This record gives sequence, structure tokens and C-alpha cells, in this order.
Amino acid sequence: MPAKVRLALTVTTHLGESVVVPLALFYAVVTAFGLYSALLASLGWAYCAVTVRLVRGGTPPMVLLVTTALATVKAAITFAANSSTAFFLQPTVATYAFAAALLVSVPWAGR
Repeated sequence: MPAKVRLALTVTTHLGESVVVPLALFYAVVTAFGLYSALLASLGWAYCAVTVRLVRGGTPPMVLLVTTALATVKAAITFAANSSTAFFLQPTVATYAFAAALLVSVPWAGR
């Protein structure tokens, strides 16, 4: 198999496993059972995917580990706050925090 095709297949597999399947699972469960069940289902998928990779003797892809860690933090904040608003507000707050960090770093950019 040519290198570009193999790379495209690997990237597609990793993104499907790390992003697409949890997103589809989250959407299906949130419409049927609610937010908290959807969070648990998505986290369950992520942890199962990591566990399967480790049990098979391989290393999980970094994108899977990062998305699992971020989903865990996001779910923990949502459960701790006991509010769906916290779940949907987190991306906005993260964007503003990143923008603020960039603005603070502007004076050092010219050095």
C-alpha cells in the first residue's frame, strides 16, 4: 500500500475512533436519555478504546489520549457544577482564556 494511502487510512481510523464515534454516541444518547447519560456513554467509549489498545499491547494514539483526558475534565466539571450550562459554557470560556493568553503574550512577540 502506498505511504499516502496508509497515512490517510491511519488518520481516518484514529479520528473516527477518537472523535466521530464518541460524538455520534453522545448525540444518540443525549436525545434519548439526557446529558448526564450521554457524558457517561462517551466517556465509557473513550476508556474502552484506550483499554483495548493497551490490552492488545499497542499504544493508544495521542489524539485518543488527549480527547479522553479533555472529555474527562469536561465531564467532571459538568458533574461537579450539576449544571448543563457549565457543559456548554466551557468551550466559550476556553476560547476567551486562550485569547487573553495571546493578548498577554503580544509584548514579548517582538523580541
